[in-house]
Amino acid sequence: MDIQLNSLDSINGRKLIRNIYFDLKYNKLITGLNLIFILWKICINKNNIVKYSSDNIEIAHSLGFIRGTSLWMEEIFNRYYFSTLNAFVYFGAAILLLLVGLRKFSTLINDTIVIAGFVLEASLLVLMFIFLLFNPKDELFEENDNSKQTEKDELIDEIGEIARDFANASFQLEKMNNFFSFFEQSQKDMIFQLSELTKNIEKSLKPNNEMLETMKETNILFNDLKNNIQALNEEIQQSRLTNIEAVIKNQLEKLLLVKIHDDKATSK
Repeated sequence: MDIQLNSLDSINGRKLIRNIYFDLKYNKLITGLNLIFILWKICINKNNIVKYSSDNIEIAHSLGFIRGTSLWMEEIFNRYYFSTLNAFVYFGAAILLLLVGLRKFSTLINDTIVIAGFVLEASLLVLMFIFLLFNPKDELFEENDNSKQTEKDELIDEIGEIARDFANASFQLEKMNNFFSFFEQSQKDMIFQLSELTKNIEKSLKPNNEMLETMKETNILFNDLKNNIQALNEEIQQSRLTNIEAVIKNQLEKLLLVKIHDDKATSK
């Protein structure tokens, strides 16, 4: 893995120091003063990091003795060994109290031993004071984590808005799908009704076979009726002519009789 840093005294550089500490302690099993000394060398000189890390790490600037030691005290000793120092301070205090107490009851404990106890406890307290000045800068990581958390929250909010928009779009699409399904069913019903109407119109325009037979028979009957009427008209015409002839004949007979009677009356 390629890592490029400006210096170890940065957020990513401090994280890298922590990762190297865990790698050396738990993977390479380096412990004790040797581990502390290696990490101190890495903090003051960037070139030493290549010897103890398998990653391809490029650091632009070394921190030097003062800044490197300060970083080492903050990120390594104070973070991971301060509890050990604190325990030694309490242990020195316990020894000092024991020496002071035994000094009153025994001649074996002289003033030199008691003073040495005070010097030891004072040295431990001074050392504790020095390391307390170099507390780890966890607020940098908290701010970084908070910024990342804020970015995550914003990303989650954006994802939530996208999900809501997608759900709304899906709901609208479902409504449109239902509408188109209803429209399709209505169209099918309309097509069926038009088909039935077309069939009915076709039936009305194109009579069936029975109706055609009935119409043929009706035409035949009409033709017979026409012929009968024509024959009847001819008979009526013939009868009228016969009657007219009879009437004319009777009239002529009457005229002839009258004329004959007049002629006879004249001749007498």
